[in-house]
Amino acid sequence: MTAPALRFGLTLLLAATLPAASGPKAQADAPPAAAAPRYDLRGEVIALTPDGNGLIVHHEEIPGYMPAMTMEFLLQGAKPADFREGQRIRARMYESAPGEFKLEDIRTEAAAPASAGKKRIEHDAFVELGERAPEFQLLNQLGEKVSLERYRGQRIVLNFIFTRCPVATMCPAATARMISLQRQAAARDIKDFQLLSISMDPVYDTPEVLREYAEARGVDPVNFQFLTGSEASVRRLLAQFGVIAEPSENLWKHTLATLLIDRDGRIRQRVEGASWDPEVFLRLLQ
Repeated sequence: MTAPALRFGLTLLLAATLPAASGPKAQADAPPAAAAPRYDLRGEVIALTPDGNGLIVHHEEIPGYMPAMTMEFLLQGAKPADFREGQRIRARMYESAPGEFKLEDIRTEAAAPASAGKKRIEHDAFVELGERAPEFQLLNQLGEKVSLERYRGQRIVLNFIFTRCPVATMCPAATARMISLQRQAAARDIKDFQLLSISMDPVYDTPEVLREYAEARGVDPVNFQFLTGSEASVRRLLAQFGVIAEPSENLWKHTLATLLIDRDGRIRQRVEGASWDPEVFLRLLQ
């Protein structure tokens, strides 16, 4: 299944045992937009995309096609600026190109009353820019214990992903950017930094699974570690690092963020979503 990159607070609804065929399949020969199947969509506007060209929408399950999740959409026949955070919408969704989804025939709805019991996603307390990053004890893909203190004196670029992410332009895209950052930094002879990707699916993402994931992508483990731990530890880190997390039985809603931690353990940069430019971090690492 493919979907657009989540750039700001992108909340993904992850089933703990998400079947491989639970979403739309990427097709190299996608039909023209005019002929693409349309699906009824209901959801809530989370934000405008950082470039202002689309909306980030948390939508309900589309039976037989896609689980509930938050995605980035381009708009057909409407302007993103016409919508606001928290607004409920109905629309028709279609895949306009591989990995690119659009909404058309968009209609707004009255917000559900508070008595309806709908639970909104909210930030837990988290550390701000300039504050010290929270300590942690996790396992890397080699089964070794890893702590933040282990990398004191080095710079750290840290994000959150999970190996079963079904959306090619989300976690896989974030990992691809981390790999690109690693390789470009090596080409520029930038040293004394580590890349850390913490799994948001620790029950499935064991060290062995993470090792296979890293090896399949040609990751150099010298300064790129994939980390996992207990579910409680991961949820706490998600909150502390400012990533929205709302567990609900076997489902997680979450956002994406990549952070730079300096040599003293303080957070110096934060980029939302999965479509960041490696050059942003390369400049800071130099």
